Amino acid sequence: MPVRENWRPPSPVHAPLGSGYASNPTSPRPNTSSSLTPRSHSGNTSALKSPVPQKKRFEIGIHVTYTDTSMCHRFVTFEIEKKDEVRCKSALDEYVRRFYRDDNSSMLYHKIQEDDELMSHMKGTGFSDAEQEKYMTLCMVYNPEKSNKKKQNSGNAIKDKMVYVDETDMARLEAEEQLGLWAREFNDKVGELFCVKRPRFSELRP
Repeated sequence: MPVRENWRPPSPVHAPLGSGYASNPTSPRPNTSSSLTPRSHSGNTSALKSPVPQKKRFEIGIHVTYTDTSMCHRFVTFEIEKKDEVRCKSALDEYVRRFYRDDNSSMLYHKIQEDDELMSHMKGTGFSDAEQEKYMTLCMVYNPEKSNKKKQNSGNAIKDKMVYVDETDMARLEAEEQLGLWAREFNDKVGELFCVKRPRFSELRP
């Protein structure tokens, strides 16, 4: 094939239509994505906020064991949804701080335990809720000698070593009403807002 001297390829800028060159390669391609996926600019961010949890109604019952311990030990075992973990822990922290401040500073110690071993066991038993729930235990230790309620006694310590105190007992006996305020407070501030089922309360009393 003969070679032409001083041959230059045609310029793509001025190439005629149909020559295989774009009429203007530097011209940006029109953006049509906005017409396919319109975006809302209303500025309403309320949908992004976490919904306020709806209160449930749980009855209160405390398993009380009278023993020779010198301190009062209180336990709450409960389950929450993992999506509510941050808000629940904030409410739980305020609940604990309130008892450190009040009742003549009779609260000495507390511990919050996340029952990961129990969750692992539940996952292996076919309970689908175990993937979405978090199991927790709260322990609180009180000094009854410092408490404003130290002189109150319902009389159950004389009759039995182990008793179950429900809301009927609390309504009937003023002493049990006062001694059970910690459970009622937890139910109101944490349990009925975040727990997926009824919290379990237990107590070791001197």
